[in-house]
Amino acid sequence: MKQTDGVEFGGRRGKSHGRAHAVLQRDEESPHNMTKKTRILAVDDEPVIGESIACGLEAAHRKVVVASNGRDALHMAAKQKFDIVITDHRMPSAGGLELVKKLRKQKYKGKIVVLSGHLSPANIGIYEDLEIDEVLSKPCSSEELRDTVESLEVDLELGL
Repeated sequence: MKQTDGVEFGGRRGKSHGRAHAVLQRDEESPHNMTKKTRILAVDDEPVIGESIACGLEAAHRKVVVASNGRDALHMAAKQKFDIVITDHRMPSAGGLELVKKLRKQKYKGKIVVLSGHLSPANIGIYEDLEIDEVLSKPCSSEELRDTVESLEVDLELGL
């Protein structure tokens, strides 16, 4: 796994829907116990952040694809299934809120993480009403984002 610690792109201010997330503990040397690859769509209009997310989440059991805005993300999600969507809030050509609303309207059942430094309490409330899984506030370390994704992978594996 590539180390990208020191690159910051969000901070944890999570929402767990009243349930505790199990933390996946694994040795870097041991194979991950998931039976299929976790498909992740990272959406951010800043290319360096999108690529940092992809690099920071790189693992043999994951496939991370990057979109530069909500419109492109919707096109990609129409063509392939993603287990987790990580999106910025403020972007041109369909921001995070518009993306999440359209995904939910299309009955997307995967996990959603909103990663942004521009969220008001009102926007957080709207996202919570849309049943996103986590809100992460920029900046945070790649380790914090990996921990969040690992927790969501456990939920996916358990069918939560």
